[in-house]
Amino acid sequence: ELLKIPSRAAKVSDSAAVFQAVFERRSDVTAVCHIHSVASVLAAENQEVLRVRGTEMIKGLGVPGDGVLVVPIIDNKATEPELVPELLRVLETYPTAPAVLVRDHGAYIFGSSAEKAKIATECLGFILDLEMRRGRTDTLEAPLKRRRCGPSVVLLDIEGTTTPISFVKDKLFPYAASAVTSWVETAGDELAEVARDYEKQCKEDQVPFNAAAPKEEVLRLTKEWIAKDRKVPALKDLQGKLWKHGYERGELKGEMFEDTPAAMAEWVATGKRVAIFSSGSREAQ
Repeated sequence: ELLKIPSRAAKVSDSAAVFQAVFERRSDVTAVCHIHSVASVLAAENQEVLRVRGTEMIKGLGVPGDGVLVVPIIDNKATEPELVPELLRVLETYPTAPAVLVRDHGAYIFGSSAEKAKIATECLGFILDLEMRRGRTDTLEAPLKRRRCGPSVVLLDIEGTTTPISFVKDKLFPYAASAVTSWVETAGDELAEVARDYEKQCKEDQVPFNAAAPKEEVLRLTKEWIAKDRKVPALKDLQGKLWKHGYERGELKGEMFEDTPAAMAEWVATGKRVAIFSSGSREAQ
């Protein structure tokens, strides 16, 4: 159904040259988000590379919780196509960088899919805001009339807060370790995406990954990482898929502490937002 005829011809984005350069250089990237924010500009000041450690949200950019987020920074140019040579240079130096900051401009954030690029963008935005607040607290005091009285968000963990730890450790983890055996046989295109994520993690861990045998490798590493309780994004994403199938089939049933649903309902009724902060993937949550 045609709702409206465009008033003018469609125009290719000025960012197209940058996107194309990233796709050609990085075979693991299929989506790029471009943002302009105060925090991204401030974070790029007076340094060549942004390094962040010890912040939970780095996991959303594919960095292990005990790792270091590394985001190279380049100078801005008069037009976006002029950014390409410098962008390719830093991607050569930092081949696994999840994003690139541009001084006095913004940032480009990468993902293996549109959804993962979106998640990475949200996580980087949080990190940049946090870095700005840590370094510029004197500029961030809100006007008095805009200050809130009391919290507006109730931020919860899952294990031990809304749900017994035993449910996660004794039911969810063993279920995933068992269910992956049948999943790899029927996953189809999803298996290829998971295998790419696992291979990327193995490269970061500097351990071998047999790309010629994705089923066997995903099966082996899933069981190994679960046994070691590794907090890596590749495993968290797959666990979310496996648990979703388990809930849909009725093989899993969620557990909550008795007072959790009533407490959540009360917070929502008073205008508060209830949110979850977790190292797990969104699907896992």
